Amino acid sequence: MNNLTDSLARLDAIRRTDAGLYAVALHAFIEARATERIGSTRDLSFREIMQAWFRDHRDSFPGLTAGEGLEILENDLFSIFHAVNRDHHLTNSVRHGFARLTPEEARGTTW
Repeated sequence: MNNLTDSLARLDAIRRTDAGLYAVALHAFIEARATERIGSTRDLSFREIMQAWFRDHRDSFPGLTAGEGLEILENDLFSIFHAVNRDHHLTNSVRHGFARLTPEEARGTTW
């Protein structure tokens, strides 16, 4: 994968041209980062990849116990992964139907 700075610059360039393509690129970027972290994702759906990445991140909070804020971190992390999965359907309409997305929808996928 390209380095992070180059990837973010590429995403920004795409964001300026087409909201739908940007959403697809953002999800491709997220999937690439997940695959880089968890290894082979062959035969896994996007949701399964996100679930594996969530488990990997959840299990990698060093030295935290439930009484030290782990539950809060886990809930925040889960919210992020849940939002990415929830918004993935927007990319399907672009990928499979060449649909347009509004700038607001693209902004929502970034949030």
